[in-house]
Amino acid sequence: MDASHASPRVLLIDDDIDFLEVASERLSHSGFNVVATSDVREVWKSLADGARPLSAIVCDVQMPDESGTGLVSRIRASGSNIPVILITGHFDIDSEAARALGVNDVMTKPFDMASLVERIEEQLRKAA
Repeated sequence: MDASHASPRVLLIDDDIDFLEVASERLSHSGFNVVATSDVREVWKSLADGARPLSAIVCDVQMPDESGTGLVSRIRASGSNIPVILITGHFDIDSEAARALGVNDVMTKPFDMASLVERIEEQLRKAA
């Protein structure tokens, strides 16, 4: 399969392991190549992997090592325009402020996994 027909590669970052498993399975069944991790440092490894470029990042807002908004700021500072969707189990993020930082979308848990799939697909269409 050539790169133009490869499944979109999505990096899924969350410190909730149960959520990671469920979301990873659902996204995989929806045709995405998923890299699931609870380690925000995986972002830099995945962004540097030129052989398997990322298509989108889905990241929890509250992580042990770094906030999702801080991570997005660093991603944008690196020059990457990869679509980023922040997810949160709390009402601790202002969507407009997040978008000003370069966040493409914000979702509040709990949400239907089909909605996550739709939001990722929407961001991929916008980025194309």
